[in-house]
Amino acid sequence: TTMSAQGPAGAVDALFGVRVDNRVGTDGLHFYAPATPPTIPTALLPVVNAVSGLDNYPTAVAAAGSGRSPTSVTAQQMADFYNVTPLRNNGIDGTGMTVVFPEIDRFDQNMLDDFAGKFGLPPFNVQLGNSNAGRPGKEQGEADLDLEIVHAIAPGAKEVVYYASADTVPDAEQQMYRDFPRGAIESSSLGECEAPGGQNKSDATLLADMQKPAAAAGWSIFVATGDRGAYDCANQGDFNDVQADLDASLPYVTAVG
Repeated sequence: TTMSAQGPAGAVDALFGVRVDNRVGTDGLHFYAPATPPTIPTALLPVVNAVSGLDNYPTAVAAAGSGRSPTSVTAQQMADFYNVTPLRNNGIDGTGMTVVFPEIDRFDQNMLDDFAGKFGLPPFNVQLGNSNAGRPGKEQGEADLDLEIVHAIAPGAKEVVYYASADTVPDAEQQMYRDFPRGAIESSSLGECEAPGGQNKSDATLLADMQKPAAAAGWSIFVATGDRGAYDCANQGDFNDVQADLDASLPYVTAVG
């Protein structure tokens, strides 16, 4: 359902009626992007419903557990939150299941080892998926948290991490779905807000087109709704506009508050 193509910037501009320029954000970030959304040529409308990749602005952000707490959460508390203890008492611990994580920052194996040792859990056996979607950032605790929560609840499950950079998460997810054609469980704490005016509608269409066949093949996709509730775009504390998290609001995922 997707196709990758490359070409000179001038050819891209002419095809989609845009001008891709180098830009500098208000935060000093250098990136390239068009000034207006791309227009799909009439001849391609029957077969193309979204265009992505004309910019390299890092849209994906960690959407759960930002910041570090001075009081930690124990493995038992995580199991209690979701009423998992009755399952564990009946021998259901995730054995035979695969949980896959798209991540934009690295996990720290030493931290995972400390977590397992402190709470009497089996050792982590995290595998890296075959992702060429970009280089992740340095360890910031988000990937560690994702892996720890799943390991605390389902210590028998296989955990696989697919690294990406903040502008290439859909590429990593597409590879995940290819690598597990019979389905797996995706746990994502990444996302972007639904931009006012629908500027990132193409992002939503692209993700939904990828996820529809994955869900039909047996994937269960869980996405965090974000740290800011109904104000997902309020990075600077502006709570005048209401926006949901785009990734969590798609039709083929389960949004996790």
